[in-house]
Amino acid sequence: MKQANTLQDRLKKVAQFSCVALCTIAITGCQKDNEEVAAPTPEVAPAAVAGAPVAAPSTIPAGNPKDVLAEVGGEKLTRGDVEKEIDIQMTALQGRIPPERQTEFRDGMYKYTVEQFVVKQLLINEAKKQKIKVTKADKEKVYEQIKASLPPGKTIEQAMEESPLGKKRMEEEIQASLTITKLIEQEMDGKVSVSKKEIAAFKNKPVKVTASHILIMVDKADSPEVKAEKKAKAEKIQKELVGGADFAKLATEHSSCPSKNNGGDLGPFGRGQMAPPFEEASFTQKVGEIGPIVETEFGYHIIKVTAQEKGDSVPDEDIKKMLESEKQREVASNFIDSLRKKAKIKYAKGFEPPVAL
Repeated sequence: MKQANTLQDRLKKVAQFSCVALCTIAITGCQKDNEEVAAPTPEVAPAAVAGAPVAAPSTIPAGNPKDVLAEVGGEKLTRGDVEKEIDIQMTALQGRIPPERQTEFRDGMYKYTVEQFVVKQLLINEAKKQKIKVTKADKEKVYEQIKASLPPGKTIEQAMEESPLGKKRMEEEIQASLTITKLIEQEMDGKVSVSKKEIAAFKNKPVKVTASHILIMVDKADSPEVKAEKKAKAEKIQKELVGGADFAKLATEHSSCPSKNNGGDLGPFGRGQMAPPFEEASFTQKVGEIGPIVETEFGYHIIKVTAQEKGDSVPDEDIKKMLESEKQREVASNFIDSLRKKAKIKYAKGFEPPVAL
């Protein structure tokens, strides 16, 4: 699964970059006019059904705009709030999402928006408790970064007015982002460091792999019996591959992933780009090995790693930054988890987060 952003030396820079990136996208758009936009799903996604594309039915429970989908410490998010947010995103991406993927995109945005509200509210509430303040200089720095990304001759004022979010909302988002930045930076202080020993150990690990896979897709509506049949099919294919069968041929015949058109080849990818179970298998298998069945939310995968790039090809300074990034993410994740445990959070049925959260 793709990471949200590439982290820099310190989380402050990361959070500010994230704020600038999000605001810049809201102002100017991040895709070409006719470019299609994928739904917010992990990297390894199932293929479309053969024939004319048909949109899948929505998985979002029905209701009315006043329904409260999430509540954090008394702050509520209604279905109407989420619909408004999604409409803004859909307007900004008008014409770039294939019709057959719009339902999938909206469903993904629904769940993403609900969870982002919860995390944002947890952090904002904590920032208030700790009396975190955003200075005029903090804002000016962000505005300068946004300004540098705009087309020649366009002012920030003009861009904000033209943004789907509107000027007021843009200013609110910048304020919130900077507040959260300062809070997490404060939490990070003294907790992130990388030793020479850790850098040396990293050099012996793969940082990028090239792999092929065969996906036997599992639908959420599949019964336990159907799911068991699909797993049995994956196991049968895996045994054939271990016995010497041609991987590309079986991928073309059986895989549900678009990569089947390339014999299952996914090309090179780094850490943080695939669903966690898929990544773990890919980075621990030996080159040329047919691994055991790996299950993700998409179904059953059979993976063959075809190439590895070890960390010894990466400069020490870059390794240090990567390891700092991992530790920063871990500290931030633990911090948010601690806030969850202390807060009163309510979800409407059907909008609960994954168990991992």
